[in-house]
Amino acid sequence: MGTMNFLFALTSILFSSEAFSREQTLELIRQPRTMAMGGVGVGLADDEYALFNNVAGLAGNEKRSFRVLDVLGETSWDAVLNQSAYSAITQGASINTLNSIMGVSIPGRVDMLTLVQLPHFEIAYLMDGQLVINQYNPVNPTFDLSAMLTHGLQFGGAWSFKNGRRSPNEFRWGLSGKMLFRRGGAYDLAIDEMLKIGSDPEYAASIIGTTQTGFGFDTGFQFLRKVSPDTTFSVGSSLTDIGSTKFSDSRTLSIPMAVNLGVGVKTKLESATFSLGMDFKNLFLSTALSNKFHVGAEADLGFISLQAGLNQLNATYGAGFNFWLVRISALSFAEELDAGRGISTARRIVGEFNLNLPI
Repeated sequence: MGTMNFLFALTSILFSSEAFSREQTLELIRQPRTMAMGGVGVGLADDEYALFNNVAGLAGNEKRSFRVLDVLGETSWDAVLNQSAYSAITQGASINTLNSIMGVSIPGRVDMLTLVQLPHFEIAYLMDGQLVINQYNPVNPTFDLSAMLTHGLQFGGAWSFKNGRRSPNEFRWGLSGKMLFRRGGAYDLAIDEMLKIGSDPEYAASIIGTTQTGFGFDTGFQFLRKVSPDTTFSVGSSLTDIGSTKFSDSRTLSIPMAVNLGVGVKTKLESATFSLGMDFKNLFLSTALSNKFHVGAEADLGFISLQAGLNQLNATYGAGFNFWLVRISALSFAEELDAGRGISTARRIVGEFNLNLPI
């Protein structure tokens, strides 16, 4: 099995095909601020990412902007610190190659987003490509291979209801729809299957299937109360992929419905805004309770924002830098790849480049 055959097979999977594990929480689009805050984004949803976190948050947006390009890249500490594993893969699929990645997580993910933001409304074109190999159990040497390419449109709007202009209470409701094109999924493969993927592109294509179309809907609610002129308390709930977003080919991974709850508080000072939130996500997912828990905080100083939190009880932290029309973010977070807490924990590193124009 040669190098070119193996690379061709893996590349064809990535670019002809989301998920790290069947137990892991799946998200179509990663949001740097949300990830750095420990995954918090339901009760506090109030920025351009509200379309993906909790569409009700769009009711608080009065801006007009055109996000020309938002590019996010994600990998793991395993991949950075174990370059020998990458080197082994490029040498071709063999028993020695697969032995070199035992106990190692090798993820690669690229998200691209173009978004138009109007008062109370957003529409986005998105693309998410993932290629991930996980093998944490040498005693049972099967491989968790995730290979997928998803792209499509998502759009949504939200409405605000108040009992008079001076009322301290505000209720928000939002609704969004999506049309997605996806190929690929998450697979548990034995050693012989991994070897065959490396030597036979047609076999790889037979596992992955063809590009399929899916339609989905999200909805969300928020209740906000001003407890002082500068401080707002919020409670939110989101229901994403109502009834699950399914694709006609069973080999194409569907997006399960998720029920999420969140609370938050935001305080504005003269030169900074401070936010604190807590979410419980995927309430009905069969996983440890700790894997549903998210808490985080942010200090937004305008030109720089700092975030920290706990994602499934794992520390997260990050920073964003604003240079006029450009924003650059960097962060590190960790998440569980298994249903049980601490069985398989993966540390990720993420970088983002964002070009945003006012309209």
